[in-house]
Parts: sequence; structure tokens; C-alpha cells
Amino acid sequence: MLAYFSLERKPMPSWAHVTAYYSRFYAIKALLNLFCANIVTLESKAKGDKKRTEVLIYLTMDGVKAMSAKKAKALWKTWGSHQVWWALFKQMQYVSDFPDKDGSHFALSDAYFNHASRNTINYSERYLEGFSELEWFDNSEVQMFSHMDIWRPRPDRDITNIDSFFADTNPEDADEGDFYGDDAQIVWHGVRVYLELLSLLKVRQSFVTREKLFGLLDRFGEQEYPILCGGIREAVTEYLPTWPEPGEPT
Repeated sequence: MLAYFSLERKPMPSWAHVTAYYSRFYAIKALLNLFCANIVTLESKAKGDKKRTEVLIYLTMDGVKAMSAKKAKALWKTWGSHQVWWALFKQMQYVSDFPDKDGSHFALSDAYFNHASRNTINYSERYLEGFSELEWFDNSEVQMFSHMDIWRPRPDRDITNIDSFFADTNPEDADEGDFYGDDAQIVWHGVRVYLELLSLLKVRQSFVTREKLFGLLDRFGEQEYPILCGGIREAVTEYLPTWPEPGEPT
């Protein structure tokens, strides 16, 4: 996500879009892992039985289902390695108590930064449809820089909070559509919902921690987006406790 924001500051929109897609893709796989919707290995508990079975666990309208990993991997070849995960992710809409705060269900959508748009940029051979920045060099120097001049760098605004987003804006000029229509919202939603679920599930873990995320902000975001990083810090502090809590064993 931070790499996406960094590329948004530069005349590299194609790279920014693909990077935003991967931020979403990793976020949905992380959310699926929280719900154990993934390929898992089951081991027999019977004495002397060392049989191991791989199955794909997923969600449907009828509850939790399982499919042999062999059959599931056959779908990979038919649908594609990314499309399978998006299909599994859409089933999350059937989780009745999925958090529904500030448009959380929007995180379940593939409305933007999806595998179709990523494939178009990654694999298109049409002029100015794939990684268009590379094709700027097919033109004269004047044309090349005119293409670059079209790009406008992302301003440093807090996309995590609507009041902070319009902090320096005249109230008469504030349009909520600018906040909710910001492309970065759908990227942030996936990360935020993941942190929210970690908080609700009270998962004790040392992999995704407040300190690590703050370190990433310091290293990769602070110089270009100090206001945005401040908003992300507040959100991370809200959703990610510092484990262990005082008095708890480490």
C-alpha cells in the first residue's frame, strides 16, 4: 500500500495501479486466512496413522465447506491463480457478522484495482494500454514530457478519516464524493478491515504489530505523506493493541 502511494507521487500511474492491485490481493488472502478459508493439511489423530490430507476450506451460503486440494488445484488451471482467490473472497459476503463499519463491505468488492484491470496493464500489447510509461519513449522528447505533465501527484491528505480529509478545505468547497470516491479508499479498506478483525478476534500474535507498521510508515511513507501517515497511525493504534497487555505473560 505504501509503495502504491509512493508511485502515485510520480508520473508512473500504470505501476501505481498494479501495485494497488497487489496490495488488495495480499489483503484479501490475509482476510481469508483469518477465516481459515485456504488449503490446509489435516493429520489423522489415530495411533500409528500418519495419513495427511490436503483440503480447501471455503465459505458458502450453506456454511463452511471442504474440497480436496487436488480438485481445487485443478480449478487453478482453469480459472487462473488469482481469480480463484477472488472467487473465494466473494463468499465472505455470507459471513453474517462480518464487520460493517464505514463501508467495510466495500472491501469485499472487486470494483476497482481488480484482476481484470491488472491483467490489462500487465499483458496488453495495445499502445498506451499496458505499462504506458514505457511507450512514452516511442515519441519525441517533447511528446514524452507532455505525457508526464498530464500526471498529477497525489496530495498528502488523510484518507482514513473524512473530517481530517477536509481539514484544510473550506466547508463550502468540501464534497464528500471526493473522499469516498478516492481510489485509495478501496486499498485502505482491505488493510483496515484486516486490522479490525484482528482486534475483534483478539488474536495474540507477534507478526503484525503496531511497532512494525509504524516502522514501515517511518521508513517508506513519512517523507512523502506525513499527514496520511499520521492518520494511518491513529487507525492502527485504534485497532492493534500492543501485546502482551500489562500483567499478561509474554
